[in-house]
Amino acid sequence: MRKEIKGGLNLLGFILQINGLLTLIPIFVALIFREDRALIAFLFMGFIFLSLGSLLTSKFKEVEMDFVSASLLISLTYISLSLIGTLPYLWYGDLIFPNSNNLDKFVKALFESTSGYTTTGLTSILDLSISKSLIFFRSLTQWLGGINIVFLTLLIFITPFPFRIISQILGFEGVTLNLKRSFIEVIKIYFIFTLIFTILLSYSGVPPFEALNITFSGLSTGGFLPTNNLKDFLNPLSYWIIIAIMLVGSVNFSILSKIFGRKIGIVYLSEFYFWILILTIGSLISFFLVKGNWGDNFFHIVSATTTTGFQYVDFSQQSDTVKLFFTLLMFFGGSSFSTAGGIKILRILLALTALEWFFKRILLPEKVIIPLRIKERIIEEKEIISILFLILISILSLIIGALIFTFYGYSTSSSLFELTSAFATTGLTTGLSALDLPFPLRLILIFEMILGRAEVIPFIVFLYHIFKWGKR
Repeated sequence: MRKEIKGGLNLLGFILQINGLLTLIPIFVALIFREDRALIAFLFMGFIFLSLGSLLTSKFKEVEMDFVSASLLISLTYISLSLIGTLPYLWYGDLIFPNSNNLDKFVKALFESTSGYTTTGLTSILDLSISKSLIFFRSLTQWLGGINIVFLTLLIFITPFPFRIISQILGFEGVTLNLKRSFIEVIKIYFIFTLIFTILLSYSGVPPFEALNITFSGLSTGGFLPTNNLKDFLNPLSYWIIIAIMLVGSVNFSILSKIFGRKIGIVYLSEFYFWILILTIGSLISFFLVKGNWGDNFFHIVSATTTTGFQYVDFSQQSDTVKLFFTLLMFFGGSSFSTAGGIKILRILLALTALEWFFKRILLPEKVIIPLRIKERIIEEKEIISILFLILISILSLIIGALIFTFYGYSTSSSLFELTSAFATTGLTTGLSALDLPFPLRLILIFEMILGRAEVIPFIVFLYHIFKWGKR
C-alpha cells in the first residue's frame, strides 16, 4: 500500500475520532430528555467511532497526500460515517420504519444516515415526535457533514490535479497546510456562526431546541427539520434569519474565514456575483411560473440555489415545468469551497467561458491564436475537458437513474427532481423518498448522494482502485 494512501487512512482515523467526540453532545441530549434507548445507541456508536479512529491513527502515519489518496479519503469518509451512523436509526427501526423487514430497515437507516452526513436532507421518517435526541442527532450529522465537506474540499484543492485551474483561481496552488489544525479551524468558525444564528432565531421566537436544530441544518445547507411543518416557526423575523443562514452556508468559506481574520484561499468575487445573478433571475422567473405567493417562492428559490432543502410547500402539486426549473437550480448548486452541493457556480462559469472561446475559434480565421483565459490565467484544454467530463457524467447518472425510476412507474419530472436533489445534496422532495419507495431506488438515491458529495472524479478514482484491488 502506498504511503500516501496510508496517510489518508491516518486522516480518516482523525476525522472519525472528532466525530466520535462530538457524539457526546447527543448523549447529553438523551440524558436531558431521559431517553435511555437513544442513550445506548449513541454510546455504542461513539465507541465504534473512537475505537476505529484510534486504530487507524495508531496504525498509519500522517504524510503528505496526492490526488489519488485524497480521492480515496473523501469517498471512504462519507461511506464510513454513513455506515456507522446507521446505528441510532436501526435502534429505533421498529418505530421509525414500521412494517419493514430487516433489509428494508437497514437500507432506510443507511439512507437517513447518508442523507445526514452528505448534508442532503431527504428523509423517510414521518413521525418526528419519537425521540428528541434522535432528531438532534440527525441535525448534528448535517453540521458535522458540512464541516467535513469544507475540510475535504480544502484537501482536494491543495492536491490540485485535475483541478489545477480551480485551485489557482481560489488561491490554493502551492499551499501547504497543517490539515488537522485546519480541520479544527473550520470547526471553530462554524461553531461561532452556529452560536450567533441560534441566538438570533431564539430571539425571533423560535424555541431554543428547534432554533439550534434549524441552524445546524441551514448552516450546513442540509435540510433536516426538527418539525413536521417549518411554517409553524416562520414569522417576519425568523423568515429572513433562516434565509440568511442558508446564504451563509452556501458562501465560499474563504469569505467566512476572512471575517475572522483568517486567510484560507482567495475570494473569487466573479463566482459570488454570478451566483447572486442566478438567485435574482430565479426569483423573477418564479414570480410568473410558480404557484403561491412571492414570499414562499423566494424562500424555496434560496433553498434550491443554496442546496439547503428547507421546504414547506408540496412540490408534487407543482407542474412539470416548475419541477424542471427547480431541478436546474439544484443542479447548478452554490459556491465552490462551501457546504453547498451541485455542480458549483465556478464550474458553470468555466464552462461558459470555454463555450465563448469555442465560438470565437470557429468564427475567427485559423491563423488567429486565442488563448483561453480566466482571471488572467491560461486554461489548458485538458482542464476544460475534465470539467465537461464531470458535468457529462453527472447528467448521465441522473438520466440513467430517472429511466430506472420511470420503469417503476414514477413520472420523469418527479424522478429527475428527486435524483437531482440527492445528487446536489439538496433535500427538496416531491414525496418519492417516503417510506414506500422500493429499496433498489433508495439505493440509487444513496449512490447519488455520495457521488454528488464526494465529487464525481474523486469518486470514480475511488471506484477504479476498489475494482483494481478486487481483481488482485
